[in-house]
Parts: sequence; C-alpha cells; structure tokens
Amino acid sequence: MKSKETKRLVHDLSRGFNLDYFTTHYDKDFLRKELKLLAEHPEYIYEPARRIFVELEKDYEEK
Repeated sequence: MKSKETKRLVHDLSRGFNLDYFTTHYDKDFLRKELKLLAEHPEYIYEPARRIFVELEKDYEEK
C-alpha cells in the first residue's frame, strides 16, 4: 500500500509541477527513492515521474 506521502507525490506529478516545486516540498532522499520506483516499476511506468527523476539526478550529480 502506498503511503500518504507517495499518494500526494503522484497527485502532484499529475499536476505537472517542475523540479523546483518537488525539491521545495519533499525530502530529496524520499523523492529519489519514490520517483525511481514510479519511473521504473513495470506496474507504474509513469512518465512524469521519469522526467522529474532524470532532472533530480542531473541536479544531484552537478552538486
């Protein structure tokens, strides 16, 4: 069962927010873990999650 925070994340992803929104409103470790699951899990394969995950990883590698 998804946590309340994960459900909120999925809802926010569907609203099309950008990376700045997610890094402001969510813990980065939580984001990395959950977005990776949402982006890669065959049950979900959720494109908005993949897009934000790629941006987050790029931002993470630059720092």
